[in-house]
This record gives sequence, structure tokens and C-alpha cells, in this order.
Amino acid sequence: ILEGQHWVSRGFRGRGDLEFSGSLRLSGEWVGNIRSSSPQTQLHVMKGAMVAGGIQVPRLSVEGDLSDVDIEVDWLRVMAGGKVSGKIRSKVIIVEEGARIQGRVVTGDQSK
Repeated sequence: ILEGQHWVSRGFRGRGDLEFSGSLRLSGEWVGNIRSSSPQTQLHVMKGAMVAGGIQVPRLSVEGDLSDVDIEVDWLRVMAGGKVSGKIRSKVIIVEEGARIQGRVVTGDQSK
């Protein structure tokens, strides 16, 4: 059941380039680039997590804090309590009530 699912626990602090496939649930902090070219890849930034840097994944869900990021995704969902600031390029963006987005946003087919 858990094949292809990865977790980064609360309290973890990482830096550099992170490349993965499958699903990644990030509860800690990451400064640097996070990417995957696999079309089924999902990144979920959990409540309390923090990411600063570049994110290139097909699907991204945010409950935590993305600060000064450069995001290039196909699908982005910012959930209640989630905060995203920086440059955002996504074909689809879903922003729930209580979420915040600040920065340059490009959507639809022009996002690539």
C-alpha cells in the first residue's frame, strides 16, 4: 500500500536538490530545489512545513508555508492555512478559503 510514498518528518531540516518519484509528504523544512519528472508525482507540503526554493512537480498541494519559491507545476492546490509567495506557473490553481497567495502568477496554457 505504501509503495512509492515518502515522508519527511516534522523537525527535519534539509538543504540542496531533492529529486523523487511517487508521492512525498513533507512535514519538515527544505531550502533548495524539489523536483520530479515522473507524471504521477505528487508533493504535499503539510501544515507546519516550510519550503524555500524551486519546485517542479506535476501535482502540488500546500497546507504549509512556501516562501520565496519558484513553482512550475501542472496542478496546484493551496489549502486553508497554506501560504505561497513567489513566482507561480501552473495550468490549474485551486485556492481554498483561508489560503494566501502572493507574487507573480501565470495560469493555463501560458504557464509553461
